[in-house]
Amino acid sequence: MADDAAYTDDERRKPNLRGVFGVDLDWFRAEHSDDAGDTRIEVAFAGGGIVVRDSAKPSIMLRFSIAEFDIFARAVQAGEFDRFLKSTTVQVP
Repeated sequence: MADDAAYTDDERRKPNLRGVFGVDLDWFRAEHSDDAGDTRIEVAFAGGGIVVRDSAKPSIMLRFSIAEFDIFARAVQAGEFDRFLKSTTVQVP
């Protein structure tokens, strides 16, 4: 997507997960995980959007439009969420 991201109506639409089961999706995992190696965030394409889940609780899936996920990923890439990294001190308000 272009840096000046203009999203189509389809890209703004949340995915339709009716009849979609997590076991049917092709999940992508980050290479990083906890020390035990069993807690990972997984991401999949489904129903015209993006689905995210925690591998420790695979039955719970969060759905995001392409636009929502793109905006979030750009913010992560720009460092807007660095304060939540383990290497920094997290201040809880």
